Amino acid sequence: MMFRLSMESVGSIWSLANATMNYDLASACVPVITASFETICRRVDFFSSTEPHYLAMLLSRGCRLGEVDETLKLRAISSWLDAAPSAEDQKLRADVFERLLSTVDLKKVSREFVLDLSASGCVLSRSEECREHLTNAQSEAWKCFDAPTAVSLKPCADHITGGFTRRGNITDTIYALGRDRESSDVQVIVKLPPPQLQADRNVSVRVPYRDACAVAVFDDSIYMLGGSDDNRDATNQVDRINPLDGSVSSVPSMTLPRRRPSAAATDRHLLVFGGDNGLWLASCEAFDSITNQWTVLPDMPTPRSASAAVNVPDVGVVVVGGWDASMRFSNRAELLAGSVEGENDCSWTRLVSMLDARLCPAVAFFQGRVVVAGGNDYGSITFECLPLNPGGPHPGQWTRLATPQLLDAWPLSLAVFRERLLLAKADGEVWECFPAPGPSESPSAWGSSFDESSWRPLFKVENISKPKLLVLPQLS
Repeated sequence: MMFRLSMESVGSIWSLANATMNYDLASACVPVITASFETICRRVDFFSSTEPHYLAMLLSRGCRLGEVDETLKLRAISSWLDAAPSAEDQKLRADVFERLLSTVDLKKVSREFVLDLSASGCVLSRSEECREHLTNAQSEAWKCFDAPTAVSLKPCADHITGGFTRRGNITDTIYALGRDRESSDVQVIVKLPPPQLQADRNVSVRVPYRDACAVAVFDDSIYMLGGSDDNRDATNQVDRINPLDGSVSSVPSMTLPRRRPSAAATDRHLLVFGGDNGLWLASCEAFDSITNQWTVLPDMPTPRSASAAVNVPDVGVVVVGGWDASMRFSNRAELLAGSVEGENDCSWTRLVSMLDARLCPAVAFFQGRVVVAGGNDYGSITFECLPLNPGGPHPGQWTRLATPQLLDAWPLSLAVFRERLLLAKADGEVWECFPAPGPSESPSAWGSSFDESSWRPLFKVENISKPKLLVLPQLS
């Protein structure tokens, strides 16, 4: 496309795509609609002009609406039924309701919401056929809701044995934190079983889910920072999770509510960057585990939400990508260096911009490079890296990296585990990066071959979606 879509233009472009049955034009609108789905869904004109098959495309998981709450999807379908421009159109829309309903994971929609919707006086509640479809579908979805969740780890067909080996005096433990496929308000923490990576079955540790929060490892615990509360408003809440038993304890709240912030940890501090709370935020803050207090840090050069952050030892914290105030994906990369003891003891430096603009990318520091993956768009996922070394300056350029075959799932997660670079896809598949020409047990085998690296599948974590890989160091 030769033009840039925005919130202001996407409505008219979407209407044109529906009127002309232009699939390519409709597909181009999907990323912008997804990013502001809740706002756009309040616009009656949006639903009145939407054809059934394009709404199905928009709501389907294939269109990457993974960040959209399932309750909001069901509300959108109800609003679409209400927005029919004529009685004839209303009947046609009711006829395809069952097919559209199949795009919603009703396990993640509360019974209370369905009851409220059925009694609201909307078209869905007035149509006996639609009510019956909804009642039957949700009854089927909730059959096993109260059953214990078991998580299965299955090796991929090309499973590489010996991929995880113990090194040094630190026994790292790797976990996967993901959304429970059986419940909308539960996350699952899975301890992954190195070194053998054989098929295993574990009873999961279940913890509360909070939408749009940042997740980070700090002080041998998992932290959830900010996100959306029950009213879908931005919150400053911070929770500490013990991954061994799933117990949750409160931590002093951040100074500002933040939805979709990014976070990274150093030895002593947990740092949070940007986000949104009605405005795009440039502000940052750090939590000190000794004083148990938050300290305000210098603002980022660029306000943004949905960025990613990684700590680079002896260099600083790098923040990449995000969604800026003009509602465009950002290719910015910025470095916070210096002591975070006080607001005036550290400062920001703009690094060279990434090759691709990215929203919610995965990021890790590996072999002297900041590695960034995914988030660049909704059809073509790319990887790139930037070398960073202590002492600076940092004039390096981003370099394109090999992308795993069949890598079409978003979002992604990267983690470094015992000197190995791992990648988790949204469907639960975990891959490992190897130096050219193939697997090696020696970290020194990387040398200068990183740009020619390759990816191999290891295993798949079943029964959770969008796993985030989290590595917790534990003394042996």
